[in-house]
Amino acid sequence: MSTSPVPDIFLVPSQFSSIREAIGAIVRPSTIMVSPGIYSEDLYLVGIPGVVISTTRFGRRGVTIIGATADTVVRLENASVYLSGIEIRSNGRARAISAFESSVALQECVLAGNRVADDDAELGGAGMMCIRSSVRVQKSMIVGNSVQGSMRSARGGGLHLVDCKVEIAGSSIQANVVYGAEEARGEAFIVKAVKCECGEAGSRRMRCTV
Repeated sequence: MSTSPVPDIFLVPSQFSSIREAIGAIVRPSTIMVSPGIYSEDLYLVGIPGVVISTTRFGRRGVTIIGATADTVVRLENASVYLSGIEIRSNGRARAISAFESSVALQECVLAGNRVADDDAELGGAGMMCIRSSVRVQKSMIVGNSVQGSMRSARGGGLHLVDCKVEIAGSSIQANVVYGAEEARGEAFIVKAVKCECGEAGSRRMRCTV
């Protein structure tokens, strides 16, 4: 009889000094429990299945990732990641999350104060940019993010999702802005989705177009 492998549980910073160091130790599905604090690091997950990154303060936030030098704070490629109780706030320096052919889920997270500008190849989705991915957002806030295109078109201040399966429920997406020299579209989000199952977001019903 086959059984599923027991996931590893990594503790930051008591076992690993950084979230990035804990990610580097992953060899199978794992949970990274992060103590409240501000973490100045960029996270890159490629080819990693079944990773949970969660605050140790259950039911409350307290973990803020502000990034370091990369143009995206959390970058996923062919990965599956579940974030719980995490705030990503780059203070207007970078995109919060990008995902390519991945699965990303947010539960009680905050993406706020992030920014994408002309030097970014994809001028959109300051909160989250996803391509050919599965995206699930629950009880989260995507607020105060901005896309600024002084020389070309810009779109999707909060979210820019292309060819994705999307589920958004009980979340607030507001006060995101887009500035574009040629065209500016979708202050909250731009969705070009394969399948979209959106529920209530804040006080309004969200609609996504195929």
